[in-house]
Parts: sequence; structure tokens; C-alpha cells
Amino acid sequence: MDWEDLRFLLAIATAGSLSGAARALDVNQATVSRRLAALEAQLNVRLVDRLPRESRLTAIGQQIMQDVLDIEERAFAIQRKCLSSRTAVRAKVT
Repeated sequence: MDWEDLRFLLAIATAGSLSGAARALDVNQATVSRRLAALEAQLNVRLVDRLPRESRLTAIGQQIMQDVLDIEERAFAIQRKCLSSRTAVRAKVT
């Protein structure tokens, strides 16, 4: 499973629409739709109900959202550790 696909799902849930997610991610709406379709195909489940003016998580989409948020938090934790490690190395060199 690709974290980027999960990141797109998170953006859809946060923005409430595919177009809102596209704006937040600075990509076009077709990209958001394609990434969501790929994730749903891989998992063999519909995660988002696409309505005319909004997108809502399905029941299973809502159930996995906390897992997606946990993954995002772990990814940020890794990034923070790496950034602080580089800062520490620079401080020793200078």
C-alpha cells in the first residue's frame, strides 16, 4: 500500500470534496480521483461516497481514518527525528 494514496484519502476527508483535496494538495482533481480509485481497487472496498458537491467517507472509510491519522503522525515523527539529527550534526561540525 502506498502512503501517498492514504495521504490523498486524508486530504479528501479533511477537505470534504475531491476538488478541495486537489486544492490542498496542489494537484488537479483528476489526480485525486485516480489516486482514490487506485486505493479503493487495491483494498477492494469503497472508501468515499462521491456526491455532486461533496465527498463523504463510507463507514469503512471512517473506520480506517484513525489508522491513517496514526500513520501520518508516525511519518511526521520520522521526519522530525531526521531533521533534529541533521541539526545536531551541523551543530557539532560548526
